Amino acid sequence: MDKKSITQAIVNRVESSKTVDYSAWTIGLTHDPANRKQQHESEGKSTKYWEQWIADSMSDPQDSESYFINNGIVLLDRIKIEIEEFKKPESEAIIAAAKQRFRPILLTTATTSLGLIPL
Repeated sequence: MDKKSITQAIVNRVESSKTVDYSAWTIGLTHDPANRKQQHESEGKSTKYWEQWIADSMSDPQDSESYFINNGIVLLDRIKIEIEEFKKPESEAIIAAAKQRFRPILLTTATTSLGLIPL
């Protein structure tokens, strides 16, 4: 799978899960997914949302992971602000934060992509 497919697969999986327990989600890279899943289970970590996707190259999952880390941190912070400062329910806070952060995330992605073209 390429970066776009991996990113979309993760987004689809998250959207289909009806959970707001962010501590249950981990995105990571491994060369041995079966061993990593077993390690998670032996450490008492949840593997309820465990998914595996095969990447076309090592840079595709790394790029996907950085996409979620960079954009997710700001988005989660915005969700927290919506809940704590504006006293919104969690579901409304998630939607409001996503609407507010969509344009900056899109612009950051576009400028980064365009900046890499000369390379």
